[in-house]
Amino acid sequence: MKGWTVCRMHGARSGAKPGPANPNFRHGQRTKEAMALQAQVMALVRESREVDQMLRI
Repeated sequence: MKGWTVCRMHGARSGAKPGPANPNFRHGQRTKEAMALQAQVMALVRESREVDQMLRI
């Protein structure tokens, strides 16, 4: 294609969509910080359930 360094068959107009529509989009839900926060929240939930069970007895 005129004005491109590759032909139309090899990527000049591949047109990968930006943002969440792109298959390689990184959303940040599985970062180390997000996983650590999720673990803390789950620990608090478990602890609150244990306290609730103790109070019901």
